[in-house]
Amino acid sequence: MSRASSRALVQLALACGFLFSSSCSLDRRGRFVDADTGPAPDAGVDSATDGSSGCPPGRVDANGDPRDGCEYVCTPSASREEICDGLDNDCDPTTLDGVGESTLGDACDGDDSDLCQEGSVVCTDGALICDDTTGDARELCNSVDDDCDPSTPDGADEVGVGCDGDDPDSCAGGLTVCVDGAIQCDDPGGAGPEICDGIDNDCDPSTPDGSADPMLGDACDGPDADLCAEGTLACVSGSMSCDDLTGDIADVCDGADNDCNPATPDGSADPMLGATCDGPDADLCAEGTLSCVSGSMSCDDATGDNLEICNGLDDDCRPGTADGSADPMLGVTCDGPDADLCKEGAFVCRGGSMSCDDATGDNLDVCNGLDDDCRPGTADGSADPMLGAACDGPDADLCKEGTLSCVSASLSCNDTTGDNLDVCNGADDDCRPGTADGSADPMLGVACDGADADLCKEGGFVCSGGGLSCDDVTGSNLELCDGVDNDCRPSTPDGADDTLVGLACDGPDSDACKEGVSICASGAVACNDTTGDTLDVCNGLDDDCNSITPDGSDEIWYGTACDGPDADFCMEGSFGCTSSMQVCSDATGDSVEVCNGVDDDCDGSIDEGDVCSGCTTRQYAGHGYLFCGSNTWPNAESACTGFGSYRLAKITSSGEQSFVAGVIGTTTHWIGLNDRGTEGTFLWSDGSAQGPYSSWQSGQPNDWGGLGQDCIVVDGGSGGNWNDRNCDVNSFRFICESL
Repeated sequence: MSRASSRALVQLALACGFLFSSSCSLDRRGRFVDADTGPAPDAGVDSATDGSSGCPPGRVDANGDPRDGCEYVCTPSASREEICDGLDNDCDPTTLDGVGESTLGDACDGDDSDLCQEGSVVCTDGALICDDTTGDARELCNSVDDDCDPSTPDGADEVGVGCDGDDPDSCAGGLTVCVDGAIQCDDPGGAGPEICDGIDNDCDPSTPDGSADPMLGDACDGPDADLCAEGTLACVSGSMSCDDLTGDIADVCDGADNDCNPATPDGSADPMLGATCDGPDADLCAEGTLSCVSGSMSCDDATGDNLEICNGLDDDCRPGTADGSADPMLGVTCDGPDADLCKEGAFVCRGGSMSCDDATGDNLDVCNGLDDDCRPGTADGSADPMLGAACDGPDADLCKEGTLSCVSASLSCNDTTGDNLDVCNGADDDCRPGTADGSADPMLGVACDGADADLCKEGGFVCSGGGLSCDDVTGSNLELCDGVDNDCRPSTPDGADDTLVGLACDGPDSDACKEGVSICASGAVACNDTTGDTLDVCNGLDDDCNSITPDGSDEIWYGTACDGPDADFCMEGSFGCTSSMQVCSDATGDSVEVCNGVDDDCDGSIDEGDVCSGCTTRQYAGHGYLFCGSNTWPNAESACTGFGSYRLAKITSSGEQSFVAGVIGTTTHWIGLNDRGTEGTFLWSDGSAQGPYSSWQSGQPNDWGGLGQDCIVVDGGSGGNWNDRNCDVNSFRFICESL
């Protein structure tokens, strides 16, 4: 129910209740009615009962239904203009309150801070109000007048927020402003670098204090005696601190300013400065002091070498040096208390004095060309213990047949007897007990033949029991067939003792018959069988002496194809030999000619006789042709394939065309050519292309009348030339050709 209708109903109820007391009531449909059905109350006419066509003043038939009378009580205003006042000014319950207001529906701005007219004027509870409930429109920075107030700056509700500009720090040093419809930060920058002061200068908590301090990392000197910058500055608790913990650096003698103090002399703190030292001499005596000269320690000892002489003192200040090690007499040669005059000793330092260490004793003068006893008047070798001893001269034996004398500084034996050879006689001829008896006998090892039948010298002479004997124990050598004189007897024929010679043998032929005897020829055993090949014929005998070879296997007809005792002409067997007779193995029986495009009975004709359902059979160029009764082209093709190895005929040469034309006479027959797939593209029924050959009638093919003439016939009425006809409508004889 509309708001105006509700208001009218309330007004009617008030009028009914106050003006007419209990004579008005609500019916079941919620409408006010006159309860007594008579004039309400005591005035006016109830049109439902009195039949009056009008309503008395102040009453209205609100629903236009005469059955419930003038049920609506209303007093119109003077102008009857329906203004927004909560009253039914025109006494028409269907008219909304305020519809006559001139501003009703106008755009308006609600009770918010913006000036945007986002609502319209409506009449509510008898008063004109604006239904704008959108709330405040914020003035954003977008070059649009969002709050509909030209005096409000663009972005007024977004600016003034603290911000950080495009600078190295993270400090919010500016405020947001709106420039050309976009938020910008007016941060002028200029925040100080992050120095070491305990303050977050760049407003970035993650940046360490002092990380941008210009002093950070500079070299520095810690709290020590030197002036060396051995540390670096670091920021500690808001101030710079030096991490030099190296301690004092002493200025040693090395040419460098170790303590970084130019005023300090080089080496002034060197622990060796002023220490006693030994100069550049052979002794170790510290006869000077150390000073720093040109960056290194120098000793001012210039006393020279102190020699270690044999006096019981440490002259060179080297405890490890032997007493007298530098004495000029040390090692000088000397002769000890013996009979010779040879200086075979040297002076040594013992107990602080020099003595001779020659303890060799007397030197005998042996035969060596030397003055062994250092006495020039003594003859060489005069005291040699070997002088005059028995000796063996420069020969092969060891027999001492001379004596030794000293000649030219060496002992020489005067044995000139020559070599004593040790022959096979049981005596030690060369005076060498280790030499075998007869080892130098000229016959020892000479080749010899033992006590056997051959003449081969297969042994050598040996010395045994003081006499020579032959050690050949090989036995007799047989004369084999090998081209070698095995028994060393030239008169014996080669192979005379060979067990393989003289045996029955088979020569180089195809049979296995031993028709020769083995002989020795050119150093090899050979067979003298020259009889040639013995063929195995069909006679029940093993002619070639080979039990594996079948009887008759060398007959020219053996194994060739043959036809057995049946009605066909097919050679389905092969000739063999059975019981000395030529026999064919074909036992397949009769091969019957069936309709399959094959010469089943091998008589040279294909599908002859009435085997192809009444079709006439012909042969051409090794192919079978069936000339059959009438049918449509598809049925004809099915019939051909149903015969087996047949398809509708495929004519590819003038010879084949002439053959077909000669058979059909004046009748018309289907062949396999068609363009059922693509108009104008002719294929044979096996799917192959037409090829170069054709025999069309003049003006054909023409697909006459567009009637689907897609299949080809040979027309006997035109000499067998080709024409296109309807495949499914026309019925003609047809020609099948074997594959």
